[in-house]
Amino acid sequence: MCAVKLVESFSPDEEVFIEMLGDYTRRLTCYDSFCRYYLGIKGGKPCEWIYLPKTLLKLLNKYGGTEIPRTKVLDYARYHDLLRPKYLRKIKR
Repeated sequence: MCAVKLVESFSPDEEVFIEMLGDYTRRLTCYDSFCRYYLGIKGGKPCEWIYLPKTLLKLLNKYGGTEIPRTKVLDYARYHDLLRPKYLRKIKR
């Protein structure tokens, strides 16, 4: 559910301290064809960095900071047959 956390916590201009680097950096760093966003999830299933194409930035800027109900994501996944039902139970609440 890293993608859901990305949308909920999207703040590209925020500066964060990254222990691994020992320095402050902006959450969002863009390169020629892709961007890197520091999510910083360390517990459970870790997800520190998310790499995404630049084309997604327009959508993230539009919907960033929006809280997404867990049921909406699960319903979408079920409808589009993205996850098998046995895996839906394993997604943390």
